[in-house]
This record gives sequence, structure tokens and C-alpha cells, in this order.
Amino acid sequence: MDAYLPYKPIHDVEWLEKYLKKNFYKKKYDRFMWWRSYTLRNAPLSDLHPLRDRINNGDFDLGSFTFEIELVQHRMNKKYIEHKHEDTYVEDTQLDKARLKRLQEDRDKDEKTKLEEELKLRLERLRPENQMKKEAEIAENLNKQMKFRAAPRQIYVI
Repeated sequence: MDAYLPYKPIHDVEWLEKYLKKNFYKKKYDRFMWWRSYTLRNAPLSDLHPLRDRINNGDFDLGSFTFEIELVQHRMNKKYIEHKHEDTYVEDTQLDKARLKRLQEDRDKDEKTKLEEELKLRLERLRPENQMKKEAEIAENLNKQMKFRAAPRQIYVI
């Protein structure tokens, strides 16, 4: 019977619900974003934090959108089995199709913004002016630690 279902989600419903409960908060109903059901458990760290801390915090993990999409697909498959006639299935799944479409758009936008932000941050760090400034700060700090002065005595020009 699975071969004839309209959607083929990767994970089971039980696994999805367990994973989402563990890693995300269940959202209250929001009339402006009604298609989303889960939100991040940990707030993303700023760009000032090291990359390792941001990875450990889960800033670059998959968002809840991918897993919510699979839940909607399971729900639509269940409705497909319940409805024998095509007309009632289409009517009953209109809201789920709209939710699916919006979740896919949000997933794509979320992934794109994560990649763009990280790329901009890395490119900004690699700019020659920033590299020179960083090296100058290192040399200045080294000089301060060694209490080195460029010209300790007066120089007399004859």
C-alpha cells in the first residue's frame, strides 16, 4: 500500500515527534505564521562567538522545517488512505498543501540566509585591510608586552 501513497517521507511519525520534542519548542498558535509548529530551543549565537561554539549551539543544524514537512506529508498520506474518492481528498488536504508550500519556502529561505551570513562573515575576515589590521594589532600588543619603544633615546642629527 505504501507504493501508491502520494508522498514518501524519510522518517517515521514517532521518530519525527520524538526528535522535534527533544530539539525544538512547540509553538503556540500564531495567526501570522500558522504553518509553523516548532521553534528553536537555543537562540542562535552572534557572529562574535567562535565558529565552534556556534556549531555546538546548533546554529547550523537543520531547522525544524524539514521535519515539519515530513509530518505534513505523513498527515496527507493518512488522509489519502482515509479518502477513497479523489474529490474529497483534494478538499481535505488544501490546508495541508498550503502548509507544505510555506514550510518549503521557509526551509529554503532559512538555509539560504544561513549560508549567506556565514559566507559574508568569512569573506569579511579575509579582506586584506582586515588582515593587515589584525597583524598590526598583534605587533602592537607584542610591543606593549615587551615594553618596546621605537626610539628610546634622542637622536642628534649633525
